[in-house]
Amino acid sequence: MPLKPLFQTLSPLFPEGQAAPALPADSAPVRQTNRAAAWRAQISRAFAYQYGRARTEDARTELEDAYQKAMEDRPDFARIHHGSDFREAPRKPFDPREAREIMAQARSIERGTYATREKGQHGGVIGKSALRVLEVLLFVIWPKGRKGVFPSLAHIAGAAQLSVRTVQTSLAVLKLLGFLSVFRRMRRVPTALGLICQQDTNAYLFHLPKGLGAIGAALFSRLWPDGKNFQAKESIYNSYGFNPANPPDESGVRPPKGPHELNCPFAIQPITEPVG
Repeated sequence: MPLKPLFQTLSPLFPEGQAAPALPADSAPVRQTNRAAAWRAQISRAFAYQYGRARTEDARTELEDAYQKAMEDRPDFARIHHGSDFREAPRKPFDPREAREIMAQARSIERGTYATREKGQHGGVIGKSALRVLEVLLFVIWPKGRKGVFPSLAHIAGAAQLSVRTVQTSLAVLKLLGFLSVFRRMRRVPTALGLICQQDTNAYLFHLPKGLGAIGAALFSRLWPDGKNFQAKESIYNSYGFNPANPPDESGVRPPKGPHELNCPFAIQPITEPVG
């Protein structure tokens, strides 16, 4: 069955919001109404306290502008992505051998699924853009991440020379195949009216593929080895009764070119449902 690239079947990992006109505080679509009312009451108390301590007219004007903006915007907790937490970026020292092995397995999966692509498709299930993003993360950003890897989407897009939207889709593909783990983070920022919560950049942790990626790597890394990283005791051709090293027999039967010609029960099927 022909395979479709994952970027055509995935919903973005990081939804890109569209600009919308500002809504009044009362009509803001916030589900937790009690929590939103408590947040506005806290902002009002902070404004009254700071306004009473202000000594200059400029300070009072600044507080009034900050209070007006806070009341017009949604509460800070409503602007935080689900699953975000106050955490430091996980630290993992750069390992060049592990980085090369991760990249080798990703390329093996791309080459293997490229052979079973649909007519008119330009790549495998990973795609050229996701491979470029993974390469930038592994060999450009990870070596410099002494305190962890937590680049912004704009930084990754600039390093990979791709759009932010393409980077979002590529990260979703890499996460689904198990090449990286994504940690959503938030932070507290001091303002004139006290501390507020803001969305921080995501942190990333790289590892050998898991789940679907591990199945694909186990299958395709034997068929499409990548240089010196290829070490397999038994070819998958031999597992199914084929040996590509043997020439065709007298009847002219040749060994299969790849998994698309094998009746392999572990063939990866295309994803038809978007990832939530």
